[in-house]
Amino acid sequence: MATPSQLRLLEQLLSSSFSPAQLYQLLYGLFGQSFVGSLPPHQYVPAAQFYFEVVQRLEMNGYLLNNKMGQNLFAELQKERPGRGDEITLIATQLGVQVAGGGDNQRPPGPNAVAAIDELRGLITTKTNHPPQVCLRVNIAKGQVTAAWQSGDRELKGSADLPADTSVLHMAQQKLIKVTQRGGPATQIAEASSALGTLLSQHIFQPGIQAQFTLALHTINEASGELNVQLEFGGEEDLAQLSWELLREPSQPHGFLSTLPNVFLTRRYPRASAPFRLPDTPKKLLLVLGEELGREEANKVKALWEAKGLGVQLLTSPGKYELSDALADGPWDVVHLITHGHPELVLLKDTLNANQLANMVSGNVRSAVVLSVCTSVSANIQTDRVAVDAYDRRSVAWRGVAPALIGAGVPNVLAWTNLAYVDECARITPRWHDQYLKTGAPLKATQKARKAILAAEEYSFGWLAHFTG
Repeated sequence: MATPSQLRLLEQLLSSSFSPAQLYQLLYGLFGQSFVGSLPPHQYVPAAQFYFEVVQRLEMNGYLLNNKMGQNLFAELQKERPGRGDEITLIATQLGVQVAGGGDNQRPPGPNAVAAIDELRGLITTKTNHPPQVCLRVNIAKGQVTAAWQSGDRELKGSADLPADTSVLHMAQQKLIKVTQRGGPATQIAEASSALGTLLSQHIFQPGIQAQFTLALHTINEASGELNVQLEFGGEEDLAQLSWELLREPSQPHGFLSTLPNVFLTRRYPRASAPFRLPDTPKKLLLVLGEELGREEANKVKALWEAKGLGVQLLTSPGKYELSDALADGPWDVVHLITHGHPELVLLKDTLNANQLANMVSGNVRSAVVLSVCTSVSANIQTDRVAVDAYDRRSVAWRGVAPALIGAGVPNVLAWTNLAYVDECARITPRWHDQYLKTGAPLKATQKARKAILAAEEYSFGWLAHFTG
């Protein structure tokens, strides 16, 4: 049995390494639902009580008697606190846990996290004549999250392991889908949206990654700069299907990250080569109306462009050849499709799959494609069912209408992660066009539209997803 003083040492180590939410996620990944289900809800009890309960339950369940799962816990601590490896090993030994990889075979610690944070703080104090433009690229691949924090010619990187079990994320996503599809009360939709956003935040904002985000946000807030948070999914297509636009700020007050002032959240699908540069011809808009219910949305958008004296062509229920001919009359500055859809499909007079539409669009759109199309973000395939074929495996990431259009060279694609409600589209997408026509900046237009979604009585989780290449 561990002594009270030994347990207090472990409690102090855990509390100095993880927030209650982060520790909950780690324990869920290591020990499963049966263990975390025995703990008090970390959101509703004082942090000190939560850490105390964790340590007591670990001891009661025998995880501090050289149990393999106990070894995994200390292995995670060593990764998180590389500068305290000797102390961690000592505490583990006192508790009877033999840490895997300890002693002479222990892996050398990674870069000192404190030094990295200090270097980032140095970037903050560097004065410039212009508001800072900061890019935080967050790559999720192979069970790790890597953040590259870049400002000017300076770049710093940090990586952290992700929880192996993502089932809690998918369960929260399904709960949100169900409550939205059955038209649940706005309060239930709001709660489910917030719950999913919180879990997504806890999943990727591991301590080192959270520090990078916090300092990047501090930088742009102090100097009225801009922060572009780009999410990349390398081989993690099951995670790419989640509603990342609901991602919440990792620190209090935990607002939606995508609506913070001067913060732009995008999904980036890196292309092998730069797309062909189209000529600078006068701006014009191609509107494609595939369903009469979208007439109000089409008329509002059309009026905004015509008020600026810009060219607009409206196609109503076109067949694939009519659409192809119209696209070939480009380059169009923006193409906006208002129609029904399904993962990997757009339903017009003819049903087009993502690749057919991408081939039509390629070389004919200069700035953006806007999709008022349900589930245009998603791929209609589960990655564990893809044939073991190198080509198919690599192409999964590009399935879904929005990713396919990015692959075709469109610089920006606006899409919906689930249902594209008729009334909501009629209210939201004209805001995007209005802001785009004022600024010429697709990212700023998207942020303006997202804020209008947040103000809606119904917390739809469609949320405008912004794809870039």
